[in-house]
Amino acid sequence: MLLILATLVGFVGYIALDLFAHWRLKQAGDLEKFEHELTHLPVAPPAVLERMLPFERAQHLVLLVSFFVLALTGLVLLFPDTLFGAIVVTLCGGPVGRAIVHRVAAVVMLVNFAIQIIWMATSKQIGRA
Repeated sequence: MLLILATLVGFVGYIALDLFAHWRLKQAGDLEKFEHELTHLPVAPPAVLERMLPFERAQHLVLLVSFFVLALTGLVLLFPDTLFGAIVVTLCGGPVGRAIVHRVAAVVMLVNFAIQIIWMATSKQIGRA
């Protein structure tokens, strides 16, 4: 549970720090200068910039969504008497709905994991630079 909480806090903290840096650059009037300097960078060929294929991006999106659904519906078990718990249970349609949503997200994550293993074992894309 601590690992899940640390992951969520780290994710939100990273976004908050990035937004704060962006806001600070904008307040100092340096945002336009920073963006202008980025336009002078050499343009890499598109093949170099493509880090993942569309299928791999979809896998990562499914992983992200299923993880957060699992985390949110699982944290309700730790904090059932909080406003957070009440909101999640209500959005899921009650305690039975929360359990079903949690289990469906778990199955989706496991199937996605199996597909990823098969993809890595059979794809010639692994190890491309």
